This record gives sequence, structure tokens and C-alpha cells, in this order.
Amino acid sequence: MIYVYTNRESGTNSYLLGSPSSDAAIMIDPGSFDGAVLRCIEDNGRHVSHILVTRPRAFHIDGIRTIKRIYDAQIIAPCRSLLSYDCTLIGDNQSLELDGFEVKTIAMPDHTRDSVVYVVDGMLFAGEVMSAGLVDVSASPYGRALLIETIRKTILTLPPDTVIFSSFGPPSTVGVERALSPDCLLAPPAAPP
Repeated sequence: MIYVYTNRESGTNSYLLGSPSSDAAIMIDPGSFDGAVLRCIEDNGRHVSHILVTRPRAFHIDGIRTIKRIYDAQIIAPCRSLLSYDCTLIGDNQSLELDGFEVKTIAMPDHTRDSVVYVVDGMLFAGEVMSAGLVDVSASPYGRALLIETIRKTILTLPPDTVIFSSFGPPSTVGVERALSPDCLLAPPAAPP
């Protein structure tokens, strides 16, 4: 089970993954948490056991206080604490087993020093690093060029059918991004004859 929730105020996506082997669920980048999300969790007989944060920014974490009031969820993030809650600090190239999910991390220091993406059972949760057809445009031209190079060396080496879930916009796949995203093309398009 995967549930996508888009915050109407910020336009950002949060994700809920139901464990294949238990009644646990993982929240990814809970920028908000309201009755619709709670009903989805409770109506499916789930409880939030873990919260994965790609980057400690408000639109990734604003729902944590509400979640922690309801569930005793462990926060996993690229920092030691968030909103006065202790976090399990993660970095690059770590593997975790969370309630039947295999989770791997890829640090994105060329995005920000406290940015990480997660590969969860073959799905990529990219935060704001990239979305369908677009690499984060908020960086300086030099910083963006470094980020694109990091994406080419890490994310674009994943299998082409890896689904990319982003903080903004619809999902994509690694194969689609390799083939169509101007920022992600591994080789420049051939010049017309």
C-alpha cells in the first residue's frame, strides 16, 4: 500500500507506505498530518512506526508533532534532532530493515549538506532533489551543475523501472528521466544531420 498526500497549502507530497509483513506504516516527509491521513492509516488497520525525512525543512516535517502525539514513531533523518525529538541520524550508503521494508540511503550533499534520498523496496523517495523532468532549480548554477552530476552518478544508475516519488509533482521513473529530462540525459542529444 502506498498513499500519496498533497498538502494544499505548500503543494508538497508526503507518502505513507504500509508494511508488507505487519500492520506498521512508514511516513516519508510528513509536511502535514490531518484527518484524511489519519483515517487512511486507521481505516487500513495501520500504525506509523517510522518517519523518514529527506531534508529538515518545514514542508517535510510540519506533521511530525501531530504524528508523535498519536504514534510512537521513530524519526530517521540526516540530523540528530527535529522539533525537540531525537532522530536516528543517517548518512550516505546505509541500509536499514524497517518493518519488512529494505531501506537504502543516498546522501545528496550537492543539494544541501543535510539532504538524503531513500530507496525503499525499489522505489526512490527523492524529496526536493528532483521531480518529473526537473532537477531542483533553487541552487546556484554551479551548485545545480554539481547536483546534476551527483544525480547522474547515483540515482540514474538505479534500474530504469525504479519509480521516483518527489516532494513536488507526479511520479516518474529512472528510465523516463534518463531518456527525457534535459538535466538528466547521460549523453547530449545528437545534432541533426
